[in-house]
Amino acid sequence: MSSAQRLQQIEDLFHASLELAPEQRQVYLADVCGADKELLSEVNALLAAHESSNSLLHTPANDHSVQNSLASNLFLPQTISHFQLQSLLGKGGMGEVYLATDTKLGRKVALKILPAKFTSNADLVHRFEREAKSASALNHPNILTVYEIGQVNDSHYIATELIEGETLRARMKKGVLPADEAVEIAIQVAAALAAAHDAGIVHRDIKPENIMLRPDGYVKVLDFGLAKLTETVHDLHDSSTTQTGMILGTPSYMSPEQARGQRVDHRTDIWSLAVVLQEMLCGIRPFAGDTQADLMVAILEREPVELANNFPVELKQSIQKALAKDCQHRYENVRQFSQSLKRLQPQLMFASAQVHLQTSLTDKNAHIESQATQQLAPVDATVRGAVPVVTESAKPPTLRRSLQLGLAGLLLAGLIGLGSWYWLKPVSPSLTAEKITATAPVRQLTWWLLAERTDGGAPFQSKGLDWFPNGAKFRFNLTSPQSGYLYLLNEGPTENGQRSLNLLYPTPNNNGGSAQVSASQPIQTGNYLFDEHDGEEYFWIVWAANPILAIESIKARATPEIKDQNQSTAILALLNQYAGKSESKPDEAKEQITIQSNSEILVSYVKLKHRN
Repeated sequence: MSSAQRLQQIEDLFHASLELAPEQRQVYLADVCGADKELLSEVNALLAAHESSNSLLHTPANDHSVQNSLASNLFLPQTISHFQLQSLLGKGGMGEVYLATDTKLGRKVALKILPAKFTSNADLVHRFEREAKSASALNHPNILTVYEIGQVNDSHYIATELIEGETLRARMKKGVLPADEAVEIAIQVAAALAAAHDAGIVHRDIKPENIMLRPDGYVKVLDFGLAKLTETVHDLHDSSTTQTGMILGTPSYMSPEQARGQRVDHRTDIWSLAVVLQEMLCGIRPFAGDTQADLMVAILEREPVELANNFPVELKQSIQKALAKDCQHRYENVRQFSQSLKRLQPQLMFASAQVHLQTSLTDKNAHIESQATQQLAPVDATVRGAVPVVTESAKPPTLRRSLQLGLAGLLLAGLIGLGSWYWLKPVSPSLTAEKITATAPVRQLTWWLLAERTDGGAPFQSKGLDWFPNGAKFRFNLTSPQSGYLYLLNEGPTENGQRSLNLLYPTPNNNGGSAQVSASQPIQTGNYLFDEHDGEEYFWIVWAANPILAIESIKARATPEIKDQNQSTAILALLNQYAGKSESKPDEAKEQITIQSNSEILVSYVKLKHRN
């Protein structure tokens, strides 16, 4: 075994030991090291260093020292080239990482130095240089930036950006991540891998220790120490590139082909990313074993532990596809995996917001109850020419197609918020889908319009099926025998392939901005105007047993237009999901329409026609 292989063996055993409880580590090491006492001693030295070292960049993996390596702070500061070393940040199998100052540019950097005792080994020096060149060839916001590669005497170094924040491993020790946060991290890692794969580079060691989370939300992928160029003709004769039969990587995150020591391509990174994503979501990796041998058997032969049923089916399917044992059955590339996750983001985001909102509303329930009894006030607002809600004394603006766009968008956000909440019901057990199905009463809401005539005649009541005159002023009247949360949205025209949405109720000037309505409370919206052009206007009426976070999260920013297209799309998706579950019953005598549904969310799509 070469020195490089021996070093990798030590590092792999170290990481495998870290995954065990402290009391299990020595039993495991005694079993795998056997009579190789030197190997056992090396790994134990790493474990001891790990307990006393806090790395900013990755989990410590070695305690070898470099020549004059600042092993003791008594020797600080020390300069290598134009870098003044300040303090030791961490130790890795391929070197030590220091906080340093670039004296030329006056900036803080992380300086990785190859241990001097290894510089006599051409394979190790080549691997160190390959790591630096692999990373420096990648210019991407989600990849650690390499500033410089250099050598001073026998010391080889890499200067990189200094990343503030914590490793994903440190974050995961605080508990499982919310689904929307975990998926966002996975998407950013996927973006980094896509850039690497485009450059012909496979990372091969994606794990929480190699992922940094910055305070500003950016994710950085670290440590291309195991990265290899996609094999070309000259690679086949490069003894420092991993050969068939040599296993490199961290066991728990290895793909089957990697565990077998076979040649790997970009699809091994897809597997590892899926393992990390599942671990973020539920705290458990999809493959486990009491020993490293058991773990390898699980990876090679057993089916992965599936996510719980409370996660969206689409999310489970995405992870399962990425974990196909045959790499031919995985996603063709990491961008496809990322796209499958991006499609889930709106519902996950709004589901998470739904939970936070529910908590907030519970804390403020007394205040909300006091507000709920107030009469709805008209709203002074105009949305890109959409039908605005105005005060009774003000001349109502003209209803535009953007009003239609606004309503559709808001309704969609509401639907997606509810759907997300349904899918992530474990976060809020009191709002589970099973509970809704079993205990939810039939929800009911009655509405009608009060419209003014353009000829000055008396206002008339309508159930919305009439033709209304252009320029007519109207408003919605609503009531329900139940208490709940009321939303009214207007859908505008499609512009550049995108629909617009307006949130007409609630608004800051209506009901104190609260959507909560008491049982039998009469609700009267502000006034709206049909414009002067023949056409149709589209509204969504939403009546829910619980607040819809997708809408609640944006109502303070709606003007009344919902400007965030992702939120509009999310709300529209949610609205369309529930629209088909409601039944409308017109009352010809009273000129009213009663809508009802067995779901806890009742959605009605209203189309109003007007002409001269």
